[in-house]
Amino acid sequence: MGIRGPGKSAAVHTPVGSVVETLPCEIQVKKWFADIETVKKMYTAASRSLNIQNEEEILVGFFESELDFGNIVENSEKVKVRERALGPDIITFTDNTFQSLSNDDIVKSTVVVTNTDEDQEWVEGVDYEIDYTSGKVRHIFAAGPGGTAKSAGVSSGSAINSVPLSLTVEKKVTVHYEYFTTKIKDFDYSINYERGSIARKEGCTLVSGAKIYVNYKVQELVKDEIIALSIDQAHVWILNRIGSEWESSPDDNLKYGEAYFALFLIAKMSAANLIYEKRSDEVEEAAKELNLISEDYRRMALSFLQDYIKYPVSKRAVRKIRNDTWPLDWGVL
Repeated sequence: MGIRGPGKSAAVHTPVGSVVETLPCEIQVKKWFADIETVKKMYTAASRSLNIQNEEEILVGFFESELDFGNIVENSEKVKVRERALGPDIITFTDNTFQSLSNDDIVKSTVVVTNTDEDQEWVEGVDYEIDYTSGKVRHIFAAGPGGTAKSAGVSSGSAINSVPLSLTVEKKVTVHYEYFTTKIKDFDYSINYERGSIARKEGCTLVSGAKIYVNYKVQELVKDEIIALSIDQAHVWILNRIGSEWESSPDDNLKYGEAYFALFLIAKMSAANLIYEKRSDEVEEAAKELNLISEDYRRMALSFLQDYIKYPVSKRAVRKIRNDTWPLDWGVL
C-alpha cells in the first residue's frame, strides 16, 4: 500500500506469512457545547424584521441597479412608479366616515384638498384626515378655524387672510394627489433576490431613466453553514480559555455561553459585510446597529462563561483569583 506524506509516497510490502497485528487507535470527534438549532432559534427570536419602504432607484436601459440590501425575501417586493390622478377627485362628505378616492397607495406630501372653487385650501389634521395606504379621506367636524384662502389672482406681496372654514356648511371638496401604481415582475422588471439587484425588462412599461419606488423585506435567516462556522470558532475561543478538560461538557452555562458568542460572531460578520458593500447611508446605519447588538451578545456570552475562564496570573506569584474580580474584556476579540 502507499504511504502518503508531504509530497512523498512509498510502497510497503507485507511478506507472505507475516503476522498482521491490529493496533487500537482513538478517534477524537469535536463536540460543541451549543448546536445549530439552538443558535438559529436564538437568532430568530432576537432579530427584527427589516421592511424597506419606498426605496428610490433609477433604472437606465437594461442595466441592473443595486438595492440597499441583498438577501431579499422572495416575492416580498413591490415595485412602483408615481402617477398623477387625471383630474381631481370630487368628494362629497355626508358625515365623518372615510370616503374613497379613485386610487389607493397615495403619495404623501402630494395631497391638496380645496373647496370646489379651488380658492380655499384646507389643512390636513385640522379640516380633514387621510389614509394614504387605502386611499380614503374624511372630514373632521370639530375642526374649528380651517385653512387659508388662496386665490390664483393674488399678486406677490399681497396679504393672505385666514378664513374659518366649516365643512359642515360646504361638504364638497376637490382632491389633487399623486399615487403609486405597481409594476409586474418578469414583465416590467427582473429581480435577483440574493444580490438585491433589479433591472428593466425588454418591452416593459417602465421608461428608461424613470424613478421607481421599491418596498421589500430583507431575509432574516442565517445559513446553517454560517452558524456552524461561528459555533466552531466560538468553541475554539472558549476551549483556549477554559481548558480542554471541559470538552464535550453538557453544562448549560457553556452551551449558552457558546451560543451567544456564536451570535456575537454572526453579527460582527453581518456588520462587516454591510460596511464592505456600503450601498447607502441607511446600510451604514444598519451596520452600526449590528455592531451594537454584537456587543450585547458578547456581554451575554461572558456572563455565562466567566466562572470557567482561567484568569491570567502574575509570574512572580501564583494565586487564585476570584471569578468576580476579572475584567470582562480580558482575552476578548
